[in-house]
Parts: sequence; C-alpha cells; structure tokens
Amino acid sequence: MVLCLLGLLGAGGLWGMARIQDMNHEFQHGPFEEVKHLSQLRATLGLVRQSEKDMIIEYERPHEVEKAYARWKENLAQAEQLNALFLVGEEDADNPVVRDLSARLKVYAQAFEPTARQLMSSARRCRKHHTPVVHGGLGLGGHRCGSAHHPEHELHLQPAGAGAAGGP
Repeated sequence: MVLCLLGLLGAGGLWGMARIQDMNHEFQHGPFEEVKHLSQLRATLGLVRQSEKDMIIEYERPHEVEKAYARWKENLAQAEQLNALFLVGEEDADNPVVRDLSARLKVYAQAFEPTARQLMSSARRCRKHHTPVVHGGLGLGGHRCGSAHHPEHELHLQPAGAGAAGGP
C-alpha cells in the first residue's frame, strides 16, 4: 500500500514537472519571443531614424549620404523582416497592429524615397560647386552649395555686445 502511495506521489510530481516545463516552453516561444522581436524592431527603427538623420546632416558629402542611404534601406528591410516574425504562428490580438505597422513602414519608405534621392542629388551638386564663404571677416569659413546664396546655411557671428542694430 505504501509503495502504491509513493508511486502515485512520484507520478504526480513528474506530471507537475512536465506541465511546468511545457508552460515554460510556451512562454519562451510565445510572449517572451514576441517581446524579444519587439525590442529588436524598436532598435532597428531607431537605426532607420539615425540613417535618415545622417542623410540630412551630411547633405553636402555625397559619399556619406550614399552610405547613410544604403544603411537606411538595409534597416528598413530588416524592420520588415522583424515585423513579419510577429505574424508567424496562430492569429492573435496583435496581428492587426503588426499589419498596420507594416503598411505604415511602406508608406514612410515611399514618402521619404524622393527626399533621399533629392539629398543624394544635392550632395553630388554640392561637390561640383563647392565655394568657400567667410563670415564676419573673422576667417571662420563655411561653404555654400551652387552659386545661389543660401543664408539659412550660413553661420552669422556678431562681436560680443552687438545688439540687433549691429546685425550681421
């Protein structure tokens, strides 16, 4: 009788351990896996934004703009791949959100693509027509693209104590 009870107790313990292992496996390959993908997607979207920023900042250096554009395209593709990982498996509550994000990424890419091409074109044009500019007679130089005057690209310096009347 005692052996039967010990056998039932052992079987119950093994069954409980197997159940806990199954729950752990489901958690690791379910919600935990999605959280991991979400963190990777967030980091990748940050890299997309950083590449976009680099293109804008480096608009006068064609090689840098082209490198940033290549990173931008690569990071967008990686974001799409990560986004697709959320749709693997059974349909769940977050799938409509993931599909909406995928559609928004495509709209964003289509909307920014002309700007990226314009930045690359502008960078090539700047390289051909690079002209130095001296500001305020202080020998601090900048540069200006093309022959047109772009005051928004220039740094205006005023001597200390100069007010609005003594403007640049």
